[in-house]
Amino acid sequence: MIAPGYVANFGSAGSFSGLSTTSIPQHSPWVTWPQTAAILKKAPHKAAAKLYLSWLLSKDAQQNSIFTWSARSDVAAPAGRKGIFDYKNTNPLGLGKFMNNRAALDRYKALVTLYVGDVKGVDPSDPGGVLGLYPINRDGTQG
Repeated sequence: MIAPGYVANFGSAGSFSGLSTTSIPQHSPWVTWPQTAAILKKAPHKAAAKLYLSWLLSKDAQQNSIFTWSARSDVAAPAGRKGIFDYKNTNPLGLGKFMNNRAALDRYKALVTLYVGDVKGVDPSDPGGVLGLYPINRDGTQG
């Protein structure tokens, strides 16, 4: 159990608030994955999507806004980290395979729940409860 006033952060590159930090296993396998993006053929606002992706993939945004490994080869790894492909105990393309193995995914979710318990409380980034584990539908009923 985590003591009150402490933060546990699973599956992220850190926190913007600075309340949690990350560590990388020296020998154990760990999961990394690429973030993908696309502009759908029937997207209603293609110009806005192109503008957003142009910004997101710009050198400035990749260096100063994403706070993790960049998709660009001309942007250095995050401070204190090696390049993602230099870690031999991770497979940056393995998440899709893991997510397609429903039995393994269900075992993992059960293991996390066993160790840390069920998710409780309001998501501080969504105090209205619109997103999250039990989202609220548009009509105000629990999802």
